[in-house]
Amino acid sequence: MSRIVNQCVVISLLTLSLPVLAAQKRDLDFERLNNQWNDPARGVSLQDRELAPALANEVEQTFGEWQAAKNKAERAQFAQLVELKIAIFHAGVALAKEEKRLAALSLELRDLQVEQARLEAQAAQLQADRMALQNVLQQEANERALRDAEERQRQQEQDAEIARQEAQLSRELANAQAREAELARKEAELRGDQVEALRRQIAGMRELTTARGKALILGDAFFSSGQGALSANGKKSLDTVLRFLEKYPGLPVSIEGHSDSRGAEAANQKISLKRAESVRDTLISLGAAADRFKAKGFGEAQPVASNDTDSGRARNRRVEIVIEGAK
Repeated sequence: MSRIVNQCVVISLLTLSLPVLAAQKRDLDFERLNNQWNDPARGVSLQDRELAPALANEVEQTFGEWQAAKNKAERAQFAQLVELKIAIFHAGVALAKEEKRLAALSLELRDLQVEQARLEAQAAQLQADRMALQNVLQQEANERALRDAEERQRQQEQDAEIARQEAQLSRELANAQAREAELARKEAELRGDQVEALRRQIAGMRELTTARGKALILGDAFFSSGQGALSANGKKSLDTVLRFLEKYPGLPVSIEGHSDSRGAEAANQKISLKRAESVRDTLISLGAAADRFKAKGFGEAQPVASNDTDSGRARNRRVEIVIEGAK
């Protein structure tokens, strides 16, 4: 009897438990999905909801409809629908994240493109600067080459001009040397009496042929003005007189002084004698034989020109050296 009672109790309990078990299964699906959606630790984050707000609202709305449904079939459909919409929501969040990441990449790409454009512009500027610098350097090189060529041309012209001038100088020098040689030749031809006559003319001497013999005239220039003695230059010039005498060795020589008519006659005679004696003494000192000479003073007695003019008086003031008998 008690076993039957126990069986009845068990059957009664099982009969009462079936609706409860069915209700608990539906609550478990709702609880699982609700926790999956709203649990603070495992649910959907606020950031994800903000990424797909429309899809999140659909999930929330479907949860409300599911919670309000009483029919078992409807609740089962809502469970599938909520789970599907949650999956769609997660897909939308993933898409939003990808789009956000793509947008960030697009911004980064744009920044990179801007930087690339900047670098390309900088590279183009550097290339342009390099080309400009190369053009400047090339222009400077061309200018240097032109200056060098002009300098070489000027140097060549200068060298040519110097060579021309040197050639001209060489020709002129050769001509001068030729003229000098010709003059030397002509001078060599003027030997003997011609050279001696020329020297006497240079020294102010005059050679004459007289009835008494050869005579050499010493002009007033051999003496200082108003003096009876030979001047220093006059003494030097007597070498020519000595060579003149040596041409006629052994013949007697008369040295005769003359004056112009100015002054007293006695004074004129005295100075003419002193000049003759000065010539004689100088010739003896130069090596002439003393016994060949006799000195005389004629004063103003034998003029050769008029005493009325300076030139005439100058000709009258003279010393005549006469080699007696010389032809």
